[in-house]
Amino acid sequence: MKKFRFCIVLLCCLTILSAMTGCFAKYSNFWNLSSDIMNSMQSLSETTDSDTVTPLVQEYYFEEYSCSNTKYEDMKIKDVDEGEFSKLCEELEDYAESGDTDGWTDKFYHLNNLLYTIWTNYSLLEVENYREPSNEEISDKLYETSAFFTLAQTELISSLNAVLTGEYSNIASELPDYIKETAEYFNEESSAELNKLTNKETELTLKYNKLIGESNSKNEIYDIYIELVGIRKQIAEISGYDDYGDYAYECVFGRTYTPEDAKIMCDSIKKYIAPYYNDISNDVFDSAMALYLLDVSPERIKNMLKYGAVHLSFETAQAYGDLEKLGLCDIEQSDTKSNCGFTTYFADYEEPFIFNAPYGYYQDYMDMFHEFGHFVSAYYNPADDIWGISDYDLAELQSQGMEIMFTMFYDEVFGDSADSARKVLIGNMLSSVIEGAMYDEFQRRTFEEENLTHDAIDRIFDEVAEEYCYSDYIEEGCWMDISHIFEQPFYYISYSVSALGALEFLGLTADDPKTAAEKYMQVLSMGIDCYYFQDAIEAADLEDVFTEKIGETVVNGIKSSEYFV
Repeated sequence: MKKFRFCIVLLCCLTILSAMTGCFAKYSNFWNLSSDIMNSMQSLSETTDSDTVTPLVQEYYFEEYSCSNTKYEDMKIKDVDEGEFSKLCEELEDYAESGDTDGWTDKFYHLNNLLYTIWTNYSLLEVENYREPSNEEISDKLYETSAFFTLAQTELISSLNAVLTGEYSNIASELPDYIKETAEYFNEESSAELNKLTNKETELTLKYNKLIGESNSKNEIYDIYIELVGIRKQIAEISGYDDYGDYAYECVFGRTYTPEDAKIMCDSIKKYIAPYYNDISNDVFDSAMALYLLDVSPERIKNMLKYGAVHLSFETAQAYGDLEKLGLCDIEQSDTKSNCGFTTYFADYEEPFIFNAPYGYYQDYMDMFHEFGHFVSAYYNPADDIWGISDYDLAELQSQGMEIMFTMFYDEVFGDSADSARKVLIGNMLSSVIEGAMYDEFQRRTFEEENLTHDAIDRIFDEVAEEYCYSDYIEEGCWMDISHIFEQPFYYISYSVSALGALEFLGLTADDPKTAAEKYMQVLSMGIDCYYFQDAIEAADLEDVFTEKIGETVVNGIKSSEYFV
C-alpha cells in the first residue's frame, strides 16, 4: 500500500551515514528519453558485436525519473551563510501575519531548498572523506557541515512549529501534511539536547574512520564504541524509549517489525541456515579460489555492469547510461580509501553516486551489481531523508535482488567459472543472512550490558558468534571493521531480512528468468520512502521472513537448485 511516512523523531537522518539520501526531485518525463536508451543499447551493440539487444523486461515500471545531467566532476560545494539562514527563519515567523500565503510559501521553500543544499554539501564532503579519511581538512569541513545541517534543520522546523501553533497558522495550509506533521513533533528543549548528542556522535564516528585504518588503535576503538553506546542510550531516553534498539528500529529505520519479530527470524537462522552454511562452506571456498585470476579492472567491471543492465531492462539500461556518461561512480583502487562501499544521492544535482573501495578480486563485481540496485532505485525514485523516512530493508532487497538478477548474466561475466561464481554468491547471501542477525544480536546485548567494558564486548561477541556457528569464519575483533556498528547502529539486520527475500528470486531465475526479472523490476520500482519491505514481499509473492520456518524454507530452496550436491 502506497504511503508517505514522516519521521517521528527529528534529526535522525544524520545517524544514517553512507546511506542513500534524497530530495524533492524535479522530475522530467521518462518517455522523452527513448533516444538516450537506444543510444545506450547501440553503445552496447558496438562492444558485443550484436546488432540488437532484447532485454528480459520490455515493460516500464517507473513512472518518473530524476537526473540533472551534471557530471560528478562538475559538482561543487555551494556556499550557504549560517547567519543569513537564521535570519531568514526569523523572517518566516514574522511574515506569517502578513496574510500573503503565496509569499510565505515561497519563503519557506527557499529555506527548504537551502537545507537540501547543505545536505548536498555534506554528501559531497562525505565521499571525499571516505576517499581520504586521514585528511583533517576534509574531516573538519564534514563535521562543520554536519553541525550546520543539524542547526539549520532545527531552526527551520522550530520556525515552522511556531507558525503552525500560532494565530496565523492558516498561512501554512498549502504545505504538505507530512511536513506539517513533522514540525508538530518539534520540542525545543529536547531538540537542543539531541543536537548536542548528534554532533558528538558525528565527532566520534569521524574519529573512528581515521583510526580504523591505523595499527595499534584497537583500545581507542573500544572506547569510541562504549562512548557511542552511552550517547545513544541518552538519545533513546530523550526520545521516549527505554531501549535504543526499539528507538532505532522505529525512528531511524522506520521498520514495521520489532526486535522481537527479528528474534523469531534470528532463531530460525541459527537453527537451519547457520548449520547448512557450515555444510557447504568448503565448497564455497573452493569455488572462490577458482575466481581469483579474473580481470577485476574498473573498466571490465563497468563493462559487465553495462552488459547486465542493458540485457535486464530498458530502464536499467538508461540508468547505467547516465552512470557512465556523468561519471557517477568511484570504484578505483586507492590506498587511502576507507574500506566500505555505498550509494549516496546528491540532492541539488538530482543524481545518485556509487562509492566503493575495491578488494581487488571477484567480490568487486558482486559489490558493484549490489550498489547498482541502490543506484537505479535512487535514480528513478530518490528518497526524501529530510522530511521522510526510508525503508532500508526494501532498499537492501532491491540491491541484493539485483545481485541475484545478475546471476543470469554470469556466463558472460565469469565465463567458464560462472557456476563457481553462482556458488560463491549463494554463500555470500547466506553469510549476509547470518552476519546481519549476528551483528544485530551483538549490538542488542552490548546495549543491554550494564557495565560495558573491553572484556565484556569480547565476551558478548564470542558468545554470539558461537551461537551462529560462525566462529571459524571471523577473526578476533572483526566487529570493529563493521562501520555500520559505529555509524548506523542496528542497520545490519536489514541484510538478513533482505537477503532472505532475495534468495527466493534465485529459484525463479532458473525456472523462469523473464518472470523473475519482471517481479524484481516491480520490487525495484517501489520507492523506499513510499513502501515497506512487507509491501514488496506481498507484491512479489515471496515468503514472510518473520516466521519460524523461514530458515528451513530458504535452505530447501537452495537444495532444490542442486548447486551444492
